[in-house]
Amino acid sequence: MSSSLTPENAAKRKLLLPALAFAVFSAAVIDVMLPLLLTDIANTFHVLVGTASFVSSIASIAGVATGLVMAVFSVRINHKLWLLFGILCIAVAALGTFLSPSFLFMEIIYSLNGVGSVIIGATSLSIIGEVYPLAIRGKAVGWIVAAGFLAFSVGAPMTGLLSSLGDWRTVMLWFNLPVAVGSLIFAYAAVPSLKIERKSCSFLVGCKNVFWNRSATACIIGLMFGVSTGAITTFVISFWRHDFMLGTAYASIITMINATSAAVGGIVAGRLVNRTGRKMLGVAAGFVESILIVLTFLMPSLETSWAVSVIRVFFYGMLAGSFANLALEQLPNFRATMMSLRGAFGGIGSFIGVTVGGLILNSYSSYQLIGVALATLGFISISIILLFATDPVKDALKKKRAAE
Repeated sequence: MSSSLTPENAAKRKLLLPALAFAVFSAAVIDVMLPLLLTDIANTFHVLVGTASFVSSIASIAGVATGLVMAVFSVRINHKLWLLFGILCIAVAALGTFLSPSFLFMEIIYSLNGVGSVIIGATSLSIIGEVYPLAIRGKAVGWIVAAGFLAFSVGAPMTGLLSSLGDWRTVMLWFNLPVAVGSLIFAYAAVPSLKIERKSCSFLVGCKNVFWNRSATACIIGLMFGVSTGAITTFVISFWRHDFMLGTAYASIITMINATSAAVGGIVAGRLVNRTGRKMLGVAAGFVESILIVLTFLMPSLETSWAVSVIRVFFYGMLAGSFANLALEQLPNFRATMMSLRGAFGGIGSFIGVTVGGLILNSYSSYQLIGVALATLGFISISIILLFATDPVKDALKKKRAAE
């Protein structure tokens, strides 16, 4: 399977990366509203806050299912069509959530956010793999990863401002919906329709190639456990509020700074992968991040804990950027399938991390044990990558040098 960029489409390349990054931004920014305004949503529909949080869980499940479906059908459907459909799902989720007459309706319509997020993430990376040459592909992936983190940097203050002028529905109508619609128009105009040339093959050929390849399988399983460490975000604010009496306003500021640090980590990783290697950079970043997860919950003050956290999320951004690049290069003929499975297993990883942390908190009321558990998941991640995954680009360069 291969794809080519026609001369007419080549002129669009300068706008392609911003369009893809904006699409990822539009998918991620809608996720900012829910945790910040969860209590307000619960009050609107007269449900418990814990019940209201099921909205996010259902969206995650929908995202996992979508990733698995994409892995099967991506071998036959044009990347641009997938991307536009994903952004449309985000727009419909924003509009439907704004109009929700009941909590059940909101649960159903908000699940489209999980569908759209996985489609956009997988398709954006696949397009980059098909269009950009290896020399700049890593940087492009770094910017895509950073766009997801920057959504929290921008979304947190916008959510606070608009909700203060109205309510949580105001955020959906005047921020999330316009961003999604703008992204849909931008992507339609800037993303080229790639000419896809495929051999006659079954829908399952991509999945078979991934799971019959030890390195590719190790990548998606290792990434699954790596993503699970990101669940610390769910618990660390509660830890700071419980132990150090952190106020809501300061929590918002910390969220913005941490998200920016993670975005910088993703960009830095994109610039380093061709020099250091995708595999070893991700493993090194994951090792440091896992240690810092434990230290975050052991610091004696808010200032020192936050300082550790800022550094931790930087390395988490590096891990995300490195492993995304590593997965993208595993099977060049089936990048869309690989990225779809990456999205599905990433959703499973998030579920694992949050579930493990929640069970520990309910059973032992110990944030320190949560840190140990999530760090363990991080070490499992880098061990799988280190032992079973290969870096095709690095190995190819070594063979080339040896031949010379």
